[in-house]
Amino acid sequence: MATAIFANGDYEDDEFYLRRFDAADRVIAADGGLAFLHRHGRWPEAVIGDFDSAPAEMVAAARAAGVAVVTRPVRKDQTDTELAVALAVEQGAHEIELLGALGGAPDHVFGHIAVLRNLAQRGRVGRIASPGVAMRVFWSPAAVTLASPVGTRVSFVALSPTAVATLRGFEYEITNAPLAAEVCLGLSNAVAGEARFEVKAGVLLVLVFNGDEGFSGAPRVSA
Repeated sequence: MATAIFANGDYEDDEFYLRRFDAADRVIAADGGLAFLHRHGRWPEAVIGDFDSAPAEMVAAARAAGVAVVTRPVRKDQTDTELAVALAVEQGAHEIELLGALGGAPDHVFGHIAVLRNLAQRGRVGRIASPGVAMRVFWSPAAVTLASPVGTRVSFVALSPTAVATLRGFEYEITNAPLAAEVCLGLSNAVAGEARFEVKAGVLLVLVFNGDEGFSGAPRVSA
């Protein structure tokens, strides 16, 4: 089951995000992420948070529409997006897509990458998706084929002190090479053919500058 989580970030292309809404098996809003859906007359199955960014009247309308409203205290150890992810996992989600997870407060963007790292560590599929970029974290060992066309920019960022990777079908190829967290060696590569990468050691954040990348050798399915 695939769950889309709408966070309180930027929504720069409404049609892209509405397609992701339609393609999801379940939809959860994290606090202010409810606003985008409400603006388009869509409702999630649930909205969760401390509701410091979703107006009370909007939350009341969601409740009246049958949305499960889960309220958490303002003083807590988890962000609203973390709470939404935990709820999705509790409901049996095998794949979680974070939408509206970019833009807004930069500290929350780093927090959303931390969420991807946590999901990957637990063997779950987690992805940040936006019209211009798709992100996923991979713990070793991992082998992934991309579906993005030739010329698509791809960046590899170590989230552990060093990650060891092999890249094939890219403009710059490497074999069992270390990517250190304190250097920029993996940035701004590009798809040159049948692009495939392997993470041999460590933890790697992969950014593909194509919002439809599914990290599985095929584009994500859109409704």
